[in-house]
Amino acid sequence: MIRWLPFLVTAMALATVACSALPQEPPSELEPTEAAVPAPPDGLIVGVAVVGRTPSTDAVWMTRGKDVYLRYWHRAGTFGELLMVRESSTLDGTTAATENGLPVIYRPFAMRVPAGEGQFVLFGNRRTIPRTGETTGLVTSSHQDRKGHWHTRSEWITTTIDAPMRLTSASEVSPATFQVAPGKVRYIGRLGVLVHVTSPSGPRTQDCAIGQLEPFSSKHKQELCVARELFVGSAPDADLAMIRRQFPKLAGVEIEIRPVQFGSGRWPDFTQAGGRVGGGL
Repeated sequence: MIRWLPFLVTAMALATVACSALPQEPPSELEPTEAAVPAPPDGLIVGVAVVGRTPSTDAVWMTRGKDVYLRYWHRAGTFGELLMVRESSTLDGTTAATENGLPVIYRPFAMRVPAGEGQFVLFGNRRTIPRTGETTGLVTSSHQDRKGHWHTRSEWITTTIDAPMRLTSASEVSPATFQVAPGKVRYIGRLGVLVHVTSPSGPRTQDCAIGQLEPFSSKHKQELCVARELFVGSAPDADLAMIRRQFPKLAGVEIEIRPVQFGSGRWPDFTQAGGRVGGGL
């Protein structure tokens, strides 16, 4: 009887599907241990990201489902992002509260930016969808029998591959301008988004009175009408206390109050945002 030794793979040639890695996110927020007074020419901007929801909106839309972000451009030629909602659920560093009768989540942020002028100009969202396929390749292996003779065998093997794809949607917004001072820390206010989710209606049951159809999750085919309204605010007394708790290296640091400024256009405040998406909430 022949005694088979463990297979020794000597050659393998599997066909692969060419796909690039998911695009990297631009430089953005600092971790709690990283935020500190920067060395010139950089400065530090801090604030509070706020996510609120209307009564018809499930709490899940406040913390996960897709990345919802604000992108800024800087005169120095750099750019970055402030994430309002993350695709992967996380509540780290957040504070739940109620504002104007609506649930909100506050989350302090800090970003190191070159000195000069920057503007939040793009509001977008992105989500990752699974995408699988199969590839077939020729695999050659060798084994040695008890007499020391080598035998080679080739066979076609089908392998399942995973190549997730990222879908992005973004639109321009009225520029919200902030000024960065070298070696300084500046509070730029509250930047928020109010989420309003309703069920589709109409003869095709796919019509949205407001918002756009979006899948509830990657596991469910149900689609809902989702509207997101940006808003701006400023509450330095409450916000600076949250910021100093979240970023311990800023606890005893002077933080200048310089809320974002607007030109011809402007974002609504929280109350106005509720009226736009929720019919006068």
